[in-house]
Amino acid sequence: MGRRGDSKHRRSNVKIQHHTLPGLRRLLETIGGYEEVKLVHPADIRHGAKTQGLQFRISSVHKNTIFVTARNSGAAQKIHIVSSDIPGTLRKLRLRSEFAGENNP
Repeated sequence: MGRRGDSKHRRSNVKIQHHTLPGLRRLLETIGGYEEVKLVHPADIRHGAKTQGLQFRISSVHKNTIFVTARNSGAAQKIHIVSSDIPGTLRKLRLRSEFAGENNP
């Protein structure tokens, strides 16, 4: 048996403790399905800039974690993506239709 919370024994790599922006859960599940992604963890929702539909920006990269900010309809939500292959995950994120740029990762 694995440790409690071990991603190998979790049904999904997406750990949702808060509400998510409309349309975000499906995107998180897709990103969580990437082979190199170990964990996707959305934080709480805050007020943000108005957007037309769901968009996300890569905010920064630290060690094995990519920090992303998703926006939709005047709300913003930070997302932490833990990956064993940061360059590969960044490449896949940049190809997504929801990708709206980055803040110099």
